[in-house]
Amino acid sequence: FDDAEGGRVGPLHSFRPGAGAAGAPTDPVYAVGISPKPADAAADAPYDGAAVVVVSTAAGIWKYERTPEKDALAVKKKPKPRAGTYAFFMRSGAAATESGMVPATLKERKRRLAPFDKALRDFRYTDALDCALATRRPGDVHAVLSELSRRRGLRAAISDRDEGALEPLLSFVVRYVAHPAHSQLLAQVASACADVYGDARGESAVVDELFDRLGTTVARAGREMEEMARIVGMVEAVQCAAEQDGGGGM
Repeated sequence: FDDAEGGRVGPLHSFRPGAGAAGAPTDPVYAVGISPKPADAAADAPYDGAAVVVVSTAAGIWKYERTPEKDALAVKKKPKPRAGTYAFFMRSGAAATESGMVPATLKERKRRLAPFDKALRDFRYTDALDCALATRRPGDVHAVLSELSRRRGLRAAISDRDEGALEPLLSFVVRYVAHPAHSQLLAQVASACADVYGDARGESAVVDELFDRLGTTVARAGREMEEMARIVGMVEAVQCAAEQDGGGGM
């Protein structure tokens, strides 16, 4: 037995005194035992190349263990992607951790409801409209008014308002009632305000002024729509006459 070649198992012979290599017994050998698995390995464990050799000599028992050699082809490492490439950023978490980089994870944030959304959820229609008007954003106010109209809660949100609570609503209606994106909905709101507070005219100078401005704005918008309808009719008449002339020429 010779272990001078990196622990390899070679031919077994009787050792003669003085003929052994470094660490090998030099006394006469009485018995040799070879086990393909370590003593603590499971019975059904696959053979991995390890071996245990026990040599009984006149001086005692010698034990040699051989660890399995790793096959360079079997343990071929996958090349690491170059930094800055798409494959580098798409690595798995284990690969990123090995390189000292921890992949960032986006924590899903819980969406916060706006105050008017919370009020709508709790069916507090007046508070929802007040919160939307406080934002001074036409899109939010339009969305709340549209939802109130869909729920048939528009009149409930408009009613029971004093001068301070009615002034922001009427100011918004006066400002955007002629806007094409809001005119249809705000015309409904203006009609509801006139029905609810029409009998209270004369009690507040501020509210009376806003209703007067609202009437003037609506009348002007009506005249503009009539003028636009007249122009559209004239254009259609000209187009129709041109089509008739072109058809007669052919």
